[in-house]
Amino acid sequence: MVQIWDIQSLKGIKYAFIMLIKFFQSSLSAPKPSYFLAFTVGLLVLSRVVVYFLTLLAFKRAVRTKKIGKRPPVVPYYTPFIRSLFPLAWNPVKFVNRVLRWYGHDVPIMIKAGTFKFCLVANSEDVRNVLQSPKVLDGRPAAFYVMDNLFGTPKRTMKSITTHALANSMKTRKESTREERSRIDYWQSSLSHKYLSGQSLKTLSHKFMSVMKRDMDKLRIGKEWFQIPDLHFFLQEHVAHAMIESIMGPSIFEQYPTLVEDFWDFDSNIATYSQQIPRFWKPEAYKIRDRLLEKIDLWRQFVHSKSDCSKTGTEDPDYDDYLGSKWMRAREYDYMRLPGTDRNSAASAVLGLIFGANSNAVTTMFWYLFEALRDIDLQRRMVKEAALCHKDGNIDLAELCSQPLLQSAFAEVLRNRVSIAITRMSLTDDFQLGDYSVPNQVPIALFTQVAAYDREAWSVRPRCLNRPLEDFWAERFLVPTTDERAGRHEDAESKTAIALDSVSEPQMRFKTDALEACWLPFGGGKRMCPGRHFAKNAILGTFALFFCQYECELNDAEAAESVEPDSKRFMFTALPPANMVPVRIRKL
Repeated sequence: MVQIWDIQSLKGIKYAFIMLIKFFQSSLSAPKPSYFLAFTVGLLVLSRVVVYFLTLLAFKRAVRTKKIGKRPPVVPYYTPFIRSLFPLAWNPVKFVNRVLRWYGHDVPIMIKAGTFKFCLVANSEDVRNVLQSPKVLDGRPAAFYVMDNLFGTPKRTMKSITTHALANSMKTRKESTREERSRIDYWQSSLSHKYLSGQSLKTLSHKFMSVMKRDMDKLRIGKEWFQIPDLHFFLQEHVAHAMIESIMGPSIFEQYPTLVEDFWDFDSNIATYSQQIPRFWKPEAYKIRDRLLEKIDLWRQFVHSKSDCSKTGTEDPDYDDYLGSKWMRAREYDYMRLPGTDRNSAASAVLGLIFGANSNAVTTMFWYLFEALRDIDLQRRMVKEAALCHKDGNIDLAELCSQPLLQSAFAEVLRNRVSIAITRMSLTDDFQLGDYSVPNQVPIALFTQVAAYDREAWSVRPRCLNRPLEDFWAERFLVPTTDERAGRHEDAESKTAIALDSVSEPQMRFKTDALEACWLPFGGGKRMCPGRHFAKNAILGTFALFFCQYECELNDAEAAESVEPDSKRFMFTALPPANMVPVRIRKL
């Protein structure tokens, strides 16, 4: 609830005046009083207080007015022109949480940081409104920003892409569909949906599992304990290798042996690229990206001389040693036929693919395994479900990914640990959110972690609040099969029911229905991540591999209780652990 005068604001003004008086006292009591310095500093501090006071009044006035179509209130700030730039850049998670704590979730809030501004939306009704308006709000500007700043797509290609997108947004839906196949966003989404579902998804997932199992076998883990100094680093090394090989083929590592190492160095600098920190300030970050793009370009030239990427028909092989999966071949074949693309932009697209396949999935996999390692009873129940899916020595991924507790634990990890900003923008007209009108060309931002801890939003499913949202609770997404709130319509992911070990518990079923405004790890609406099913198969499949064929445990269970996520990645990806987590593993 927005207060007319918040205590924090008054405390801030009071603190500024106290510091000003103390400074005057120390300056004037010095052996050689500096009146000019005291006057200058005093004027500076006083001007900041006045600016904050005036912007606070403007915020309150914007909230209180009854006018329909009014602009969202602007978060108060101390410094003109710079506005909220420094606190947002320095600690975005702390800044966003403070804004929502002081000014509430009820209204959309405009945040200005230098010349950049965006509208923060946290109210569940507004979130639902934003996600259910795909014809009005466009998600492409955010994707273009990522292509440009994170993956280094050449300016010529970016100009062609953005010009085409803007021109297309001005046309009617019927007119725009004529040119859909020449759009890069259509190319990416259509191929991803085609090859990350159905039989293609099954083939790709099994390829990942076979590579992962082969790489684990190479470690020669026997009956004696095998030490893993840091579980997250271990997964970064081995899961990323299996992901890349299953999608792109083994030849990439023959041409570029240090790809995985360089990629994670690149991934650690995501904030640098996102915040557009100049190259001269962080030269090593940009050298890493330059090396990745150069090596990927050389690999592309090599594989195109060895393989025909047009062979993606039903009679063609599912896997190619040079270009890997049919998905990769189709991407390569279609990409170079898009207007405005070239070799350099193609390398950037491949880097984007590697990032999308690994950055969130590997860290989510860490937390999934970690929660099972930390809670032995939970691990036992999860392994019991996974063991049901082993047939003839192989894992039935479809059966595995339909197990209720395994799915619920996966959804809870995503809720707790994935921290991304979902942005939409109206390119032409202002967008209405209740009484407020968000200007066109202004990004509307939803933060997944804000929604993840919003009790009001989660109250649509009261059982979800049986445990505090701040806690990890693996059963949060389970509902009794007799519960009418579960609904009559069942999706493919919830056809299996279980009875928990407690005799007092009814059979339970996995459900995410009605949570579309608060559970957003894959985005929302019609623009959800197309790779979510592949990521789920890989994460649950790796869990089954670790705990059904090996015995794995924490080296120090007590120390593991202090492991926390690193909030520096807030808004960008899943939050990695801030601590090393050593484990040991041995063959069953």
